[in-house]
Amino acid sequence: MTKQFTATAIMLLVEQGKLSLSDTIDKFFPDVPADKKNITIHHLLTNSSGLPSEIHYYGYGWVISNPAEEFTSVWHDGSNSYSFATFHFYPDIDLFILTASNDRDNYPYPLMTEMRKSMQHMVAINSAEHCCVG
Repeated sequence: MTKQFTATAIMLLVEQGKLSLSDTIDKFFPDVPADKKNITIHHLLTNSSGLPSEIHYYGYGWVISNPAEEFTSVWHDGSNSYSFATFHFYPDIDLFILTASNDRDNYPYPLMTEMRKSMQHMVAINSAEHCCVG
């Protein structure tokens, strides 16, 4: 269910004018390599970023303590699986990065905080938490 909630939260931020689908990931991760600076929120939402699927993240008991730092290794340690916007591939890494990008200190709208504020009253949820666990 993470994908649905992440996508919904992103689109709520877009609707509120706090985020644009054309925002590039270097807005959230200034140290992203040049070959990945043009990847947009739209590319991440549509699984067309070209970022590789990181299978080692699926081990039993996998917990991320600092997602923003851990996912930067995806673009620093490896090459794209394909050129962004040329192919649709379904890696979880795109949505993990969306979540991490919006939870960074340099972005004023932490994704999960915004999701809670915007969605709890719509679906009668009294509490909601999110963490990356495999």
